[in-house]
Amino acid sequence: MAAGFPGESGVSSLIISCGSFAISSSGNVKGAWEFVKMFLSEEEQMPDDDLLFSYGIPVLKAAVKEVTDRMTQLDYHTVDGEKVYYAYETSVGGVVMEIEPASQEQAGRWYEYLCSVNRRLSWNYEDVMSIVLEETGAYFAGQKSAEDVAQIIQSRVSIMLSEGE
Repeated sequence: MAAGFPGESGVSSLIISCGSFAISSSGNVKGAWEFVKMFLSEEEQMPDDDLLFSYGIPVLKAAVKEVTDRMTQLDYHTVDGEKVYYAYETSVGGVVMEIEPASQEQAGRWYEYLCSVNRRLSWNYEDVMSIVLEETGAYFAGQKSAEDVAQIIQSRVSIMLSEGE
């Protein structure tokens, strides 16, 4: 059964996986395993010099530590062997905002949280989107408020997840 946060033990951390690997009917099982293991290697998991995240959140604890430690630094790229620092900016609704580096405390909390994750949630994206599409029509037709629709979607997805475990 899916658990809310916090769970009975006071903690309920999980990550929704956005990528999976499988080996099926390979004529070269050893080669296929080497391919999958490459993605889990320290070389692949550690952030590049010029890129905080190679992809997603790494699964190696040393790489997670490196990523969270680097959250406290300004972004940079390397030019002729030298680090060139720059402000990280994002735009929301046409408003450009500078993203400050995390504090040591924030980075530490992220590291502790990521290390506390002890479950992986598997769910079918299409099933969730089907629920969202079914329920949002009432909002756009003016029949229900956004809050009511959100509650219904949350309830239906929670039921779907609890039935799937």
